[in-house]
Amino acid sequence: MFPPIDGAVASVQSVLVVDDDRPMTELLTDRLDRDLDGAEVSGTTEPADVLDAVERGSANCIVSDYDMPSIDGLSLLRRIREIDRRVPFVLFTGRGSEEIASEAVSAGVTDYIQKGGTESFAVLANSVQQALSRRRAEREREAARRSLAAKEATLESLFESTPSPTVVVDSAAPRTPVSQVNPAFTRLFDVDPDRAIGAPVDDVAPVVGGEGIDDLTTSADRRREELTVRTAAGEREFLVTVVATVGGGKERYVLFTDIHEQKRVQQSLEGLHSATRAIMVADSVAEVEALALSAAGDVLGFPHNGTRRYDPATDRLVPSETTAAAEDHYERPRTAYERGDPDAAHAWQAFDEEEPVTVSSRSDLQRENVASKVYLPVGEWGVITLSDPDRDGIDETEARLGSILATNTAARISMLSSGGS
Repeated sequence: MFPPIDGAVASVQSVLVVDDDRPMTELLTDRLDRDLDGAEVSGTTEPADVLDAVERGSANCIVSDYDMPSIDGLSLLRRIREIDRRVPFVLFTGRGSEEIASEAVSAGVTDYIQKGGTESFAVLANSVQQALSRRRAEREREAARRSLAAKEATLESLFESTPSPTVVVDSAAPRTPVSQVNPAFTRLFDVDPDRAIGAPVDDVAPVVGGEGIDDLTTSADRRREELTVRTAAGEREFLVTVVATVGGGKERYVLFTDIHEQKRVQQSLEGLHSATRAIMVADSVAEVEALALSAAGDVLGFPHNGTRRYDPATDRLVPSETTAAAEDHYERPRTAYERGDPDAAHAWQAFDEEEPVTVSSRSDLQRENVASKVYLPVGEWGVITLSDPDRDGIDETEARLGSILATNTAARISMLSSGGS
């Protein structure tokens, strides 16, 4: 059992003197209190008080007599060492014999000083001062070790539980081998941890184009880079960050923050912005339709697209513009959608409710040989139909981008229809 160490070491240390002779206890207490720097000295005639203080961890050093009625100094020392083997214990006794001294050393005494004249008090004070200094240094080192261990344990827990794929690498070794992988990395890169450990980081997480992660971990001025990395699901964009591990060694944490979706949305927004500028200066409704369909392919990734204008005279959605890819795919003439036609229900739903409608059931679309269709309402003018032979539906981000495209298309068509420029 050891006294608790909770980080900072107390600036004032306590010395406890025990001697069955009360005048001697008081004398030693006064002398040590005067001669010691940064110490509080107290005294007792009861060895049991010493054991209690050591149990509580409230004594930083013990000064004990040898001859005491209830227990001798060596027996007290042995009892104390069962509680705390490191607390300084100085035996200050008038009994001077090689046998006692030998037994004291064997029991773990810090120092053995014989009483005898005033000079023995100075020797005692110097011995206690040195013992306190050594013990203080030990406690500071122990506090530092525990603090470091706590940080390492925290980092290890974060390493295992973080959702960001992370590896630990040895930046000092050739080709920067991986020394540890977390579960998130194992899942994303579909690697066997046993096979990944020891392999070069650029083999485990290959960068597509440009410098690899090896260069980033050994760079003196770069610690973060946007990189395209090949994963089990394909190439994805990551913000790769290199962080030094605790202790200042050559091991490094390498964190992969997935920014693929963010980059995709950013690129889509840039494409949508460019398409909108073109749509807003188009000279005809047909040109607006063509630009909108092209943007749907470039920005949203749907290749087979067409427009349908609403004809109020016949209450039908009439085919208008279409992309070349859609014409090649369907190889049949487009017909008008009659209201009440079950095959046109989703298109009418989007037009009437002015909300995008996605159809991604392969059984419903099997005859058209597509995996999903999306109907985007274009105000009172009609709908844009998007279809894809491979994709199952459209995600929320793409739906929002599609709605923006349709709204801008409707705005320009409305301006042209009313004679505006």
